[in-house]
Amino acid sequence: MRNRLLTLLFLFIIAFLGVQATRTNSAEFDEPAPTRTPLVLYGEYVFLRENCLECHTLRDENATEERTSLDGYGGKRSAGWLYYFFIDPNSVHPFNHPTLKLLTKKTMSESIIEELFQSNQHFASDQEDDFLTQLKDQSDSITQKVKKGIYLSSDQSGLIDQSEMIALIAFLQQIPYTPNRQKYEDEQHRQYEERIRLNELIYANPDSLFQSVTSEPNAISAGNVLFKKNCIPCHGENAQGWIGPNLTDTSWIYDNSRNKMLHLIAYGSETYKMPEHSSKLKPNEIAQIVLFLESIREDEH
Repeated sequence: MRNRLLTLLFLFIIAFLGVQATRTNSAEFDEPAPTRTPLVLYGEYVFLRENCLECHTLRDENATEERTSLDGYGGKRSAGWLYYFFIDPNSVHPFNHPTLKLLTKKTMSESIIEELFQSNQHFASDQEDDFLTQLKDQSDSITQKVKKGIYLSSDQSGLIDQSEMIALIAFLQQIPYTPNRQKYEDEQHRQYEERIRLNELIYANPDSLFQSVTSEPNAISAGNVLFKKNCIPCHGENAQGWIGPNLTDTSWIYDNSRNKMLHLIAYGSETYKMPEHSSKLKPNEIAQIVLFLESIREDEH
């Protein structure tokens, strides 16, 4: 009996400290906790419990060489991308990030959920069922998005329902812009629009662009370097496919003609969750990537 009481006391202390950690680090958050959904609140708890603030900050002004800013990160990555990243970080991005694979098998704690409900003033004391329903519904929705990802392999289908991984993904997908970051993004967008206007004149005549780039002796090797810098996280080191599709075969869901590839890489595709690259790559650089992809495509050999 004594051992059981000590165990229960230990679990209570862990839960209490976890929720207190969320409150202690509230300076990192612009919005008050009650405005976040139940699942996001749990994800915030996981984010803090896993000591993510040792290497990250939610505000640009707190960023250092050791702490990467996640300011405005919400909406930038799909649930499937984040899932892949957490279970095998180095296969998605070559830098030292610990795996969080164990979170896929760890169900959200009922005691932590209870603590979060009790500390959340957005719900009345008799609305615990609503709190739990919202948490479950959002968790189920994100879990299905991960499981039904177009390029998820069958060996990744073991993700359990209502796992802490899903809560962490929910938290990351809603991190908002701080006012300073929003100003920076607005200026970046203005510059981007100007570049787009100028680049559109070039993209309007792709034959001329490719004629110029093809004459460069190192165009394909340059395209290879650019591919590795920009495309590996989604398409794999050898373009064999990862989160995104295989680019070395002939079974493309998008027209793989030279001009269409140029347009897709430049402007992206909301339908296929392909990000645009015209904001960071010049037209000739995108053309180099296209030439590289043509050189490794099976129907070219």
